Formats: sequence, structure tokens, C-alpha cells
Amino acid sequence: MTPPPSAIERAFQLARSGAFPGIKELKIQLRAEGYTLAEIHNGLYGRSTALTLRQLCSQARAVAPNAGPELFPLAAPPDRA
Repeated sequence: MTPPPSAIERAFQLARSGAFPGIKELKIQLRAEGYTLAEIHNGLYGRSTALTLRQLCSQARAVAPNAGPELFPLAAPPDRA
């Protein structure tokens, strides 16, 4: 079985989905999926990382404007549970 993605990897996956408008919403989803505050802070800390994630969120939402957080219910995915 493959290990779950790191918090930063998962943040990039979520950002590319088009379901999240920004960093705050990504962090909320990561917490809901079971990532610790330390994992989230360590992974998403830094101006360039935050800027890149914001840009990905914006670009993905432009491509899929009807995507929303309902695609990712606030629950842990099976491999993080």
C-alpha cells in the first residue's frame, strides 16, 4: 500500500481541483482529512509556496468555475483514517 501524500502534496492536489478559492480553505480541508497542524504549517509555510498554491487555486477555478468544496466532504480519506 502506498503511503498517504504529505500535507504539501495533498495541498497541491486540492488546489488543482478547482474546489478551493485559497489557502485558508485548503488548510481547513487538510485538517478535516487528518493532517496535523504541524504538518500543515511546515508544508504550507513560505511565501513562494503560498503564492504558488493561490495561483493554482485561481487557475483551476477559472477552468472549472462550478467546482466547489462539496467535491471534498470534510472527512478523512480512507488511507488517512
